Amino acid sequence: MIDVTHIVRKDDSGDLNSDNEPKTKFPKTLFTYLTTFKEVCRIQKVNKTILKALSDVNSIKAWGIYDYDLDTRYFSTDSFKGFKGSKINYLLSMIFNAYKWNAIIVGHINIAKVIRIIKFLNPKLEIILVAHGIEVWDKQKGSKRWLLHNSNKIISVSNFTKSVLYRDWE
Repeated sequence: MIDVTHIVRKDDSGDLNSDNEPKTKFPKTLFTYLTTFKEVCRIQKVNKTILKALSDVNSIKAWGIYDYDLDTRYFSTDSFKGFKGSKINYLLSMIFNAYKWNAIIVGHINIAKVIRIIKFLNPKLEIILVAHGIEVWDKQKGSKRWLLHNSNKIISVSNFTKSVLYRDWE
């Protein structure tokens, strides 16, 4: 099981807040990914686990590029947006909402170009990358390399992937 809940904290009222920042009306964290409910593969199962772990945190949003619908056993419909494969709508939504987040959990390295733009627009954004496996085993170039080197945290779904990532850092 993946523990991603350490990236957020609740204050006594149940709202997300960091120790020194004023509360805002915007969500603090976005989990963005390719797909979770359209297909059933290993990556989608990991995404479901992450969504379930985050489901009790009120101010977290989840955006799926290729998802149409949501299985409410995993996450609230109020906090979910599926872009139904519309990359343009996804990109524009990410750009127009970039300033709203303190942290973004990136569900796949293939979203790297978009995350790079968002980080440019919101330099204080904390990036947490989920590394699933084969897609990060080879030496990365361009935005994917940038994402690996500029993520504040990387969550690896296997010890093998973790060892490959460590090897590439040396």
